[in-house]
Amino acid sequence: MAEFDLATLMASMMGDMAVGSGRIRSIKKELSTRGLPDGVSFRSDRGAGLMQTAFQVSFDGTKRGLSIAAPSDMIRSGCGYVETALIDTTTDELMYDGDLGYSDVRRFDSVDELYDELIRLRDKLRSDADST
Repeated sequence: MAEFDLATLMASMMGDMAVGSGRIRSIKKELSTRGLPDGVSFRSDRGAGLMQTAFQVSFDGTKRGLSIAAPSDMIRSGCGYVETALIDTTTDELMYDGDLGYSDVRRFDSVDELYDELIRLRDKLRSDADST
Protein backbone atom coordinates (compact mmCIF):
# COMPACT_ATOMS: atom_id res chain seq x y z
CA MET A 1 0.00 0.00 0.00
CA ALA A 2 1.37 3.43 -0.94
CA GLU A 3 2.22 5.70 1.96
CA PHE A 4 0.22 8.90 2.18
CA ASP A 5 2.54 11.92 2.34
CA LEU A 6 0.61 14.93 3.65
CA ALA A 7 3.55 17.30 3.22
CA THR A 8 3.91 16.41 -0.47
CA LEU A 9 0.18 16.76 -1.01
CA MET A 10 0.11 20.17 0.71
CA ALA A 11 3.12 21.38 -1.29
CA SER A 12 1.42 20.29 -4.51
CA MET A 13 -1.83 22.04 -3.57
CA MET A 14 0.00 25.24 -2.64
CA GLY A 15 1.84 25.11 -5.96
CA ASP A 16 -1.45 24.72 -7.84
CA MET A 17 -2.94 27.64 -5.90
CA ALA A 18 0.07 29.82 -6.69
CA VAL A 19 -0.23 28.95 -10.40
CA GLY A 20 -3.95 29.70 -10.31
CA SER A 21 -3.39 32.98 -8.49
CA GLY A 22 -0.77 34.06 -11.00
CA ARG A 23 -3.09 33.14 -13.85
CA ILE A 24 -5.99 35.11 -12.34
CA ARG A 25 -3.83 38.20 -11.81
CA SER A 26 -2.59 37.90 -15.41
CA ILE A 27 -6.13 37.53 -16.80
CA LYS A 28 -7.41 40.52 -14.83
CA LYS A 29 -4.44 42.62 -15.94
CA GLU A 30 -5.00 41.69 -19.59
CA LEU A 31 -8.72 42.48 -19.36
CA SER A 32 -7.92 45.79 -17.65
CA THR A 33 -5.40 46.71 -20.35
CA ARG A 34 -7.75 45.70 -23.17
CA GLY A 35 -10.74 47.23 -21.42
CA LEU A 36 -13.85 45.33 -20.48
CA PRO A 37 -16.67 45.39 -23.02
CA ASP A 38 -19.17 48.26 -22.55
CA GLY A 39 -21.75 47.29 -19.96
CA VAL A 40 -19.39 44.95 -18.07
CA SER A 41 -17.68 46.11 -14.86
CA PHE A 42 -15.14 44.71 -12.43
CA ARG A 43 -16.93 43.93 -9.19
CA SER A 44 -14.72 42.30 -6.56
CA ASP A 45 -11.71 40.09 -5.92
CA ARG A 46 -11.57 36.83 -3.98
CA GLY A 47 -8.39 36.44 -1.99
CA ALA A 48 -5.48 38.82 -2.04
CA GLY A 49 -1.91 39.11 -3.20
CA LEU A 50 -0.30 35.78 -4.01
CA MET A 51 -3.50 33.93 -3.11
CA GLN A 52 -6.03 35.84 -5.21
CA THR A 53 -8.19 32.97 -6.35
CA ALA A 54 -10.90 34.70 -8.39
CA PHE A 55 -12.51 37.95 -9.37
CA GLN A 56 -16.01 38.92 -10.39
CA VAL A 57 -17.54 41.05 -13.09
CA SER A 58 -21.10 42.33 -13.27
CA PHE A 59 -23.36 43.16 -16.19
CA ASP A 60 -24.75 46.68 -15.90
CA GLY A 61 -28.51 46.90 -15.40
CA THR A 62 -28.83 43.27 -14.28
CA LYS A 63 -28.44 41.20 -11.13
CA ARG A 64 -26.10 38.83 -12.95
CA GLY A 65 -22.37 38.53 -12.86
CA LEU A 66 -19.57 36.07 -13.44
CA SER A 67 -17.07 34.64 -11.04
CA ILE A 68 -13.81 34.09 -12.94
CA ALA A 69 -11.38 31.60 -11.42
CA ALA A 70 -8.52 29.22 -12.14
CA PRO A 71 -9.26 26.37 -9.68
CA SER A 72 -6.53 23.93 -8.74
CA ASP A 73 -8.38 20.87 -10.11
CA MET A 74 -8.52 22.54 -13.53
CA ILE A 75 -4.82 23.39 -13.39
CA ARG A 76 -3.90 19.86 -12.31
CA SER A 77 -5.99 18.26 -15.07
CA GLY A 78 -4.89 20.70 -17.76
CA CYS A 79 -8.52 21.03 -18.88
CA GLY A 80 -9.03 24.71 -19.53
CA TYR A 81 -7.32 27.99 -18.79
CA VAL A 82 -10.06 29.77 -16.83
CA GLU A 83 -13.43 28.81 -15.35
CA THR A 84 -16.54 30.96 -15.06
CA ALA A 85 -19.65 30.58 -12.94
CA LEU A 86 -22.83 32.64 -13.16
CA ILE A 87 -23.64 34.52 -9.95
CA ASP A 88 -26.48 36.58 -8.51
CA THR A 89 -24.78 39.88 -7.62
CA THR A 90 -27.34 40.68 -4.91
CA THR A 91 -26.52 37.54 -2.90
CA ASP A 92 -23.13 36.39 -4.27
CA GLU A 93 -24.73 32.98 -4.76
CA LEU A 94 -23.99 30.73 -7.73
CA MET A 95 -26.79 30.54 -10.27
CA TYR A 96 -27.57 28.02 -12.94
CA ASP A 97 -29.43 29.11 -16.07
CA GLY A 98 -29.43 26.81 -19.08
CA ASP A 99 -30.87 29.55 -21.31
CA LEU A 100 -27.69 31.54 -20.68
CA GLY A 101 -25.47 28.49 -21.20
CA TYR A 102 -24.78 28.04 -17.49
CA SER A 103 -26.33 24.76 -16.45
CA ASP A 104 -22.88 24.31 -14.85
CA VAL A 105 -19.58 26.20 -14.74
CA ARG A 106 -17.90 26.85 -18.08
CA ARG A 107 -14.24 26.60 -18.99
CA PHE A 108 -12.34 28.57 -21.59
CA ASP A 109 -8.92 28.02 -23.12
CA SER A 110 -7.76 31.63 -23.45
CA VAL A 111 -8.41 35.23 -22.44
CA ASP A 112 -9.74 35.84 -25.96
CA GLU A 113 -12.40 33.15 -25.45
CA LEU A 114 -13.26 34.65 -22.05
CA TYR A 115 -13.59 38.12 -23.60
CA ASP A 116 -15.91 36.73 -26.28
CA GLU A 117 -17.99 35.10 -23.53
CA LEU A 118 -18.33 38.42 -21.70
CA ILE A 119 -19.68 39.99 -24.89
CA ARG A 120 -22.01 37.03 -25.61
CA LEU A 121 -23.45 37.05 -22.12
CA ARG A 122 -23.79 40.86 -22.02
CA ASP A 123 -25.67 40.83 -25.33
CA LYS A 124 -27.92 37.94 -24.25
CA LEU A 125 -28.78 39.69 -20.97
CA ARG A 126 -29.54 42.95 -22.83
CA SER A 127 -31.72 41.10 -25.33
CA ASP A 128 -33.62 39.35 -22.54
CA ALA A 129 -34.16 42.68 -20.74
CA ASP A 130 -35.43 44.33 -23.94
CA SER A 131 -37.98 41.57 -24.51
CA THR A 132 -39.58 41.88 -21.05
